[in-house]
Amino acid sequence: MIYSFYKEKNTEGYLIYFKQEYFNFLKFDFFNEFPFFNILNINLFQLENNKYQELLPVFEEVFKSYENIDVFSKVTTHKFLALLYNLKEFTKIQNELQPLINSSHSITNQYLKLVNVHYLEKRTVKEYATLLNISASHLSKTVKTETNKKALSHINGRLIKEAKSLIQFTNLSIAEIAHQLGFSDASNFGNFFRKHTSTSPLTFRKNYTTR
Repeated sequence: MIYSFYKEKNTEGYLIYFKQEYFNFLKFDFFNEFPFFNILNINLFQLENNKYQELLPVFEEVFKSYENIDVFSKVTTHKFLALLYNLKEFTKIQNELQPLINSSHSITNQYLKLVNVHYLEKRTVKEYATLLNISASHLSKTVKTETNKKALSHINGRLIKEAKSLIQFTNLSIAEIAHQLGFSDASNFGNFFRKHTSTSPLTFRKNYTTR
């Protein structure tokens, strides 16, 4: 979950936020049509200047339509779709340019991406192995070899990262945070947090607020 993000002083660009419901009228599967929205695919591109210049007016057309017409108008939607199809073509090029990677690296990369999405509801290595259609033992061995960390530690680490963010940046009580993270009670969450950070959630919050 992203609570905020920092923009460098000289950063320029476009940020488009939309919900999938915006394209509910489409008859095709949105994520199959635009694979770069799938976390297991390439979704970060390095643009050469000529490609940047090619996409720039498409982005600008989307924003002009957004500013001048109702956000849900057909004009805006069609221009946004045009932008997505432009990016889809670029995705094909990027895929062709990607160097071949070994199977172990690919499995580990997919595992880490899945953990980042499903860590709240999937807490065991076996569940992720099922998603990847491999055995839990093979996944554990592969991740350990590639990252020098146990596969389970990545799940716990992601939970701790989210817990720290909620403690630092929200006014939720420890009990509320425990519930939001899927723990049965505050005590269970406290024991988990203390095991992985050597401090209690309350002490962690106190130390952060007194800085």
